[in-house]
Amino acid sequence: MTQGWMELEAALFAAGEPLTVLALAQALGRDAAWVAEALGAYQASLELENRGFRLRCVAGGWELHSAPAARSVVQGLCAQRLPRGLTAAQMETLAVIAYHQPIDRATLDHIRGVHSERSLAQLLEEELVAVHDHGGPGRSPRYGTTEGFLRRFGLADIGSLPRLPDPEPQDEEA
Repeated sequence: MTQGWMELEAALFAAGEPLTVLALAQALGRDAAWVAEALGAYQASLELENRGFRLRCVAGGWELHSAPAARSVVQGLCAQRLPRGLTAAQMETLAVIAYHQPIDRATLDHIRGVHSERSLAQLLEEELVAVHDHGGPGRSPRYGTTEGFLRRFGLADIGSLPRLPDPEPQDEEA
């Protein structure tokens, strides 16, 4: 292993959350350029050696995760600790929030065509969404996704969401 990688690997393993290049540089007593270069080389090395874990950039930082080929083994061992799945209503609510954030509940309900109170409360509890602002005095809270959302779905940032298809043109009535 290249000089300094042991400390880099230990920091990533122990963190339990994504670490930025600057946070890693501070923890390791290295400059950011060295850390950025080491992360790239370490990531390539893990894939080349076909190790049981990989390094990925997610939620604005770097973290270790299990290799796709080993994921079923890890999930089996940790089944009781894995977060519960989301219902269809929660996924729909989360998707609307992710693509339209910040969004208030009235707009969310209008887009979905149903009340979203229960799904929204559960997503807040799961820390996948949070109140981002109140849109001004006397206005309703507006919601957006959290870093927990990015981590759970393996996204580097909100711009990594898949692009939505263009809406189908609607026939105009005469």
